[in-house]
Amino acid sequence: MTIIRTISFIILTMLLSQGALAGGDAMFEKGLAAYQKQDISKAVKHWKKAAKRENISAMYSLGLLNDQGKYIKQDLKEAEKWYSRAAKKGAPQAQYQLGKLLAKKGDYDGAATWYGRSAKADYARAQYEYALLIEAGKGLTKNAEKAEYWLNKAGNNGSAPAQFKLVLMYMKGEGVEQNNEKAFTWAKASSASGDANAKYLLGYMYYSGTGTVQSNEMAVIWLEDALVSGQAKAQQLLDIIAKEGDQQVSSL
Repeated sequence: MTIIRTISFIILTMLLSQGALAGGDAMFEKGLAAYQKQDISKAVKHWKKAAKRENISAMYSLGLLNDQGKYIKQDLKEAEKWYSRAAKKGAPQAQYQLGKLLAKKGDYDGAATWYGRSAKADYARAQYEYALLIEAGKGLTKNAEKAEYWLNKAGNNGSAPAQFKLVLMYMKGEGVEQNNEKAFTWAKASSASGDANAKYLLGYMYYSGTGTVQSNEMAVIWLEDALVSGQAKAQQLLDIIAKEGDQQVSSL
């Protein structure tokens, strides 16, 4: 899938998920059609007209174009302007992107405000970033309990980074009470999301009986999956399990 089509898919997803077409919808669609044909100048022209008619998706799309700087010269000030307009109209994706831009500038107060609005609109990526700000005490009062709350929200909404962070937090007791059962639950979720490190940890947890019933069979399944996914350390544990199996057979 080309970058053009990927961005178009993101925009269309936003439209379907929140009914973002308000005024100027026909003009936005013309811009999207031009964008898909890689006629960027025409897309920008149509989207600016649509944005004047208060079309949220056009505002967000202009923000993306200026932010990414792949087809027009990157202009973060212009990106911030368009994200801000869409964000103030309640678009969670725009609120998240605006928060991200502000965080990069070191404006953590502003980032916390917009990440927070997006997080409260149930946008997983914003929930994760909001949790990190709370955990670090950037732009918000440091609060481990609230950080845990938002990480769990993000994890339940499918955020792979949040899921893996929860695994480590609960395994090590970092900022939360150690809870191997919760760590195991999140390791399964993160593994299902495709995280190679989570697959390795899940294999280790089955092998060691951490948070679950010990099972070499399940450990091997997940360790082999982790290895295929690029986690080389999984081979070491697979070798240990194989060696232990050989020793058990030789003792019979």
